[in-house]
Amino acid sequence: MPSIPKLCVHKPTGQYYVALNGQQIYLGTSKPVAQLRYDELIAKWISNGRQLPEQRDDVAVADLVIKYVKHSKSYYTKNGKQTNEFTQIKAALRPLNQLYGTLAAIEFGPKKLDIVRSAMIELDWSRKHINKQVLRIRRMFKWSAEQEFIPGSIVENLKALSGLKYGRSKAKETGDVQPVLLEIVEKTLEHLPKIIADLVRLQMLMGCRPGEVVQLKPGRIDRSGEIWLFSPESHKNEHHGHDRTIAIVSEAQDILKPYLLRDADAYCFDPREVIEQRKRNKRLNRKKPLRYEKRKTKTTAKIGGKAVKDHYTTDSYRRAITRACKAADVETWGPNRLRHARATEIRELFGLEGAQLFLGHKSAAITQTYAKLQTSRLIELSKKLG
Repeated sequence: MPSIPKLCVHKPTGQYYVALNGQQIYLGTSKPVAQLRYDELIAKWISNGRQLPEQRDDVAVADLVIKYVKHSKSYYTKNGKQTNEFTQIKAALRPLNQLYGTLAAIEFGPKKLDIVRSAMIELDWSRKHINKQVLRIRRMFKWSAEQEFIPGSIVENLKALSGLKYGRSKAKETGDVQPVLLEIVEKTLEHLPKIIADLVRLQMLMGCRPGEVVQLKPGRIDRSGEIWLFSPESHKNEHHGHDRTIAIVSEAQDILKPYLLRDADAYCFDPREVIEQRKRNKRLNRKKPLRYEKRKTKTTAKIGGKAVKDHYTTDSYRRAITRACKAADVETWGPNRLRHARATEIRELFGLEGAQLFLGHKSAAITQTYAKLQTSRLIELSKKLG
């Protein structure tokens, strides 16, 4: 007599599953609950002639989570790398899977989604972040309906749960990003290596995002006019088909010129040079003769045992600023606040429209023709800035 498939464990995720008719059916991370669902499923399978019954209620929430994470892993990528959206999706689905992974997806509704949201509040997530995470959960169910894993009625039902309102929930509130004071920036700069200090000054003058300024390469800068124009390889809105042009005013050009002597495709700001400078300073300040110290043969710049990249990332850039803030004993600020500080200045000078243009805020309806007009106006505004 043919054997009955056993209850197994998927080690990478900790999910219990059973393989029936060439299909892995996941039953959740709790063994007692998984055992109950396994017994029920095997009974249905045997009574149906050793075939999976064609019933939608056999699709568990955990099944959808696994399928959607697999889809998101390949979908949310940019330049061959996974974006932060994929990380946020996994974080949003974690409490959902923990609470209702074993539940039949057809039984999941607004009340249960509200319980998941309550779990997010217990995790001390902010109200705005929770609302975004709930939307990501809805997006998973919408995608599942598109793939015909679940009925579309589930998606419609989940829309009944409205978002958390300001002051009407137990979720904590977070303020908007505020511009950093120039005095604080100046004190911080005193404790930054010259390369990172120049990076900060450039971002402040260019009004660009941290992820854009770290991409600066000589070959990506058009220096044919009075105002230089930088086109980053990757930017926030490229998946909407938008172009991004950043103006480099004369003061910023003076800072950037020494870094343009590199190869066209080399990054202007290389963290390996900071590491090498630190090593040189350490050798110059050495008290003990070199012959008494253990010599290293490897020349690759490393931090924490890992090779340093040839350019700063938004994280490494932010961490460098954080360390300098602590050394300067000032309020900790992030590079995004530099952009907001520049935005405040531009808006006072040129109004809301000028600020949106300089900072690269666009709507999906703007055409390529209008983008060319914007570049012309961007240069005009930048000349007025000097």
